[in-house]
Amino acid sequence: MSSCWCWGGLADVSQCNPVLERILNSIAQPVRVKGGVEASVSGSIGVAVAPPDGTEPRDLMAAADRAMYNAKRAGKGRIIYVSAPQQ
Repeated sequence: MSSCWCWGGLADVSQCNPVLERILNSIAQPVRVKGGVEASVSGSIGVAVAPPDGTEPRDLMAAADRAMYNAKRAGKGRIIYVSAPQQ
């Protein structure tokens, strides 16, 4: 599944990480499904930032998608930025 979120008002792209980590932790929580069976999932997140990674929505989505697949290959529960976030 691919999604696009745009956050404004961040002083720095590194401020995304706490939010992204909470998202990954939240979706990793087990849930009870039909029949009382416990199920859990994991996620991978690819992040593209305008401008260093592009300015057009199509380009940003493609870059984030590539980063997401890199995150999946790197292992479960990863966040991968197209460009390293500024610290």
